Amino acid sequence: MKHILPILLLLAGAAAGQVIETNWATGIILIPVKDVATHEMLRASLHDHDPLVRIQGLEALATIRDPADQATIRALETDPVAAVREQARRQPRPTAVPLAAPANPADWLTEASVLHRQVAVDAIAHQKLTALAPLLPALLDTPDSVLRRHVCEALGQLQAGQSTALTNQLARDDDPLVRRAAAEALLALHTDTAAAALVGMLQHHRATVRFEAARALGSWAQPGLANPLHALLADPEPSVARTAAEALGKLANPDSQSPLLQQLPKSPAVVQERMAWALGEFKTVAAVPALLPLLKSGSESLEASSAEALGKIGNRQAIPELQKILVDMKIHGPPVRQRAVEALRRLGDRESTKRAMQLLTERVVPPPPGVFEWSYDSDEVRTEAVHYLAFIGDRHLADEFMGKLKDIPSWQLRRVLIGTLAQLTGKTYWAEFTVDTRHYLLESLDGEFYPKSPSGLGMVEITRP
Repeated sequence: MKHILPILLLLAGAAAGQVIETNWATGIILIPVKDVATHEMLRASLHDHDPLVRIQGLEALATIRDPADQATIRALETDPVAAVREQARRQPRPTAVPLAAPANPADWLTEASVLHRQVAVDAIAHQKLTALAPLLPALLDTPDSVLRRHVCEALGQLQAGQSTALTNQLARDDDPLVRRAAAEALLALHTDTAAAALVGMLQHHRATVRFEAARALGSWAQPGLANPLHALLADPEPSVARTAAEALGKLANPDSQSPLLQQLPKSPAVVQERMAWALGEFKTVAAVPALLPLLKSGSESLEASSAEALGKIGNRQAIPELQKILVDMKIHGPPVRQRAVEALRRLGDRESTKRAMQLLTERVVPPPPGVFEWSYDSDEVRTEAVHYLAFIGDRHLADEFMGKLKDIPSWQLRRVLIGTLAQLTGKTYWAEFTVDTRHYLLESLDGEFYPKSPSGLGMVEITRP
């Protein structure tokens, strides 16, 4: 079903005599569909066994906003798949229901309609009716998770205390979006009481609660809150330990460097990745011997994070290992090479100019089994190579890479190249488009096509009289 959904959308639109623009990666409709056949097909997709198709159907129906679809959409709020439930809860509310709150929003807080109560809660938060804040915690017992989330968000915006209610909700709620809203509301309160409540939640028996508490404390911008997070670096739940490491990097308390170094070799790769990032934020020189072996860990994200950290730390001892990454094409992936080039530039290395030029202009990526043609590196790696050449600052490098480029680079890469050309040569260039562009009028779905056939490498010097 998910493979033919975009095709069916196009066929249905063509049958109705209209142009329908789709995103072929996801099948999301970008222009509202009006014909009955397509609308019925989208409704049917909500019952598909594939959760991805159900999500795509919800996204498409969000552009139509037919009140008749609401019952089916609301039923998906209890779907077995969390992503489907989340998408259903994000759907626009039916326009047939009045959305304007009364003069006194408190009048709607006891309405039977969940939507009316939600509108009242939002109005109280928007109008900053702090005096009504004590009425909101009672709504946290409602079975509707969307309403509970709006109550938590409102309490955070009103800045009227209620730390106890938010803490209890963080500890007991089964919906991850509500727990996130409760933790962020405590963060918004930014009081000593709220901070103490979050610190207390770091010892909670539920890993999801510890996770949200650590995440909120990491954004508190108070280095003294780092100490209670140190114990979580050894948490048995990797997501909690990883979040604690990231929080420590944000809080920037120098006392956190030693716990991070001690726990780094004992942790799984997914946690080491954030620990390496945090040590890079601290610019911990003592971490260099521990980070260098991680460049060969086999985990792409960990290798990339370690390379980035080594670049931030600034110890030139890392240069030889980083240079090897640019050569071992079959061992390290594009994200690792990108961070390695960036780190070499940060470290002031000037010996990798030749390899940076090759990464930019040559097909350096060996083919997979069964394929015989080599390919260019990713645009992200080539972009970092351009930045490295700009750092070197030799004007002749511009002539060299313009002479060695044989194929038109992507438009995104050309935009970076013209900036470097201007920096090295003092001349101004323009990156031409290589794809047709369609312009839609507000009054019509008819498109206007402007074919582009760039000459040469798609970068044209702008000459001024």
